[in-house]
Amino acid sequence: MRSADASGNGPLFDPAREVGRLCVRSVLSCHFKFGLFLRLLLIHLILLKAGPVAAQLSLESDPATPSEPEPPRLHWTPALEVVYEYDDNILLRAVRRESDYITRVTPGFNLLVEQERVKWVTDLKAEFAFYRDHPDLSTWDRYQNLHTVLTLRPSGVWTFEFGDSLTHSNDPTRQLDLVFRRTEYYTNLLNLKGSYRFSPRLTLEGEAINRINQFKDPALVDVSEDDLAAGLSYRLTPLDTLSAKYQYRNFQFENRGHTETHTVSGKEQHRFTETLTVDGMLGVIGIVDRGTTLNYLLVGLGAEQRYSATVVFRADFLRDVSVVGGLSGTFISNTLSGSVTFHVTQWFDSILAGSWSLQQPVLSTRSDIDTMGLRIEEQVKITSWLKGVANYSYFRQNFHDEGVRDVYNNRVFIGLTAYTTYPPP
Repeated sequence: MRSADASGNGPLFDPAREVGRLCVRSVLSCHFKFGLFLRLLLIHLILLKAGPVAAQLSLESDPATPSEPEPPRLHWTPALEVVYEYDDNILLRAVRRESDYITRVTPGFNLLVEQERVKWVTDLKAEFAFYRDHPDLSTWDRYQNLHTVLTLRPSGVWTFEFGDSLTHSNDPTRQLDLVFRRTEYYTNLLNLKGSYRFSPRLTLEGEAINRINQFKDPALVDVSEDDLAAGLSYRLTPLDTLSAKYQYRNFQFENRGHTETHTVSGKEQHRFTETLTVDGMLGVIGIVDRGTTLNYLLVGLGAEQRYSATVVFRADFLRDVSVVGGLSGTFISNTLSGSVTFHVTQWFDSILAGSWSLQQPVLSTRSDIDTMGLRIEEQVKITSWLKGVANYSYFRQNFHDEGVRDVYNNRVFIGLTAYTTYPPP
């Protein structure tokens, strides 16, 4: 990527492009023999096993640099959402439930910048809430979120992505699995991804993540998480993709110490037809907690079926290690989720989604927890700048302790969202 100076006298030195070139040259110089051997081996496998299929795959070439660099393409979209909601358990209690009618106002802003090999997307939202029967709960800072993603492609084989998402909220059902207590909390998710494509079939990927959850309620436990992952993805045929991955996670719990996990897994994705894709994952999770090591099975299954141009069905199951917001210690989480989207017309969408998860504590006397959620939503595009939505959601959380009651919550809302993009796409 190059850009012209203010006087229009030609391209300037671009550090991002030069760093990308130096990285590629360094890798090729240090691993020339290995890379050559790997390419010959892949070509041999392609010719023997794939036959004519190999001709269908081609490495994306490095886009040609134009004689005159294109200026950045910038689009910004302001939006305003107004929602009227009924909530039958505003304090998320198992007993002495209280309901109310809430007006929520959410201004938002989206910024998109694109140029050649760079893409930057930023979303900013803030939400205000006004309670009819509980005015003491009305607040100007119910929810705020800043989400930004920067993608760089210094060459046709290198891709880098940097993302950050910062959230403050007083509504735990909005972002966390925590449903049993209303609380104010902060989360921040920082991630860095990189990938290098050795060939049309083989890609090396790496990712680093830092996640922080902090709660204002002193009875809840703050937790931070550091993840490191690396994997290889191999496109066996146009219909099959194989992946191998190693992931390290370190959970730091407030006033408790930390728990480490090591996960080795393999994944296969197969496209049976033009409308049906299925993927499966299997692996082993090693959990190290206060001198004790335990092994668990990692399982993942997923399927997506497009019955027509208007109906899309998705179903997933995942068994993995996780944390539950506000509780100490790790859990083995078994999560089943599914959704059906009906694109009735270009102006109207109908969505039905549900999930159920069972969290089983590791090295703890705490009871199991299961959580169920259901969402039905209708979206109507009234004009090119105005959208309407009607939504019903249900949450239920159950602690498998004798004498402990379930926490459940019903919400119904209708709302309007006004938005426009400058300049128009």
